[in-house]
Amino acid sequence: MPSPAVIVLIGGGHSAGKHTVVEEINTHLVAIPNVKTHTIELDSLLIPDCDATLGPSRYDFPRVLQEITSLERSLDEQKKLVILIPGLYALHDRELRHMAAMKVFIDCDPDTRLNRWIQQDVLKEGKDLGSLLDNYLKIARPEFNEFILPTKEFADVVLPSEQSHLGVSLICDGVIPLVDGSKGTTKVKKQLYPRFGVETDLNIHTENYDDQKNQYYDLS
Repeated sequence: MPSPAVIVLIGGGHSAGKHTVVEEINTHLVAIPNVKTHTIELDSLLIPDCDATLGPSRYDFPRVLQEITSLERSLDEQKKLVILIPGLYALHDRELRHMAAMKVFIDCDPDTRLNRWIQQDVLKEGKDLGSLLDNYLKIARPEFNEFILPTKEFADVVLPSEQSHLGVSLICDGVIPLVDGSKGTTKVKKQLYPRFGVETDLNIHTENYDDQKNQYYDLS
């Protein structure tokens, strides 16, 4: 069932830019009075001593749901809560998807993701390049192709990583009416991508994604 909080799920592959999108969304939302944001790091909620090295079974989704419930109960009635949940498998769990107001998949090509991973872990943190490449080839790449990429079909918005700072406007335009008291029937002016040339009065809340199988906003 839908959550009284506004939940935004942000999925995508390793080093796709999920946390960059979270930071940009936070920057927009903190300027709204009486709005509180909280980020649940899905990739930090792993099941202890789980034998699985690939796939969603190593993630503690019941714990995520418990944390959401705890946040909802502790919230001041004067504030509106926006919960951002980034992670490799943010779009995997059915119950979590049903609770979410918006589901986003960050689309990023493998070469770019690997390059970002190398820059962060090897160049900045001094980790071994050989170990990273071995992990990528044996674990990260097959995991993405087999488990993570299929969750893209559940997304309301497919956001190209290289233009994430522009696509965040669409996400925020969908979230803001839910936290400022609007009912979702008021059309919100938004600027999406320069290639569109003009503003659009597309109302994201009138779009019924669940009833339109395999249809989503692909902004690539």
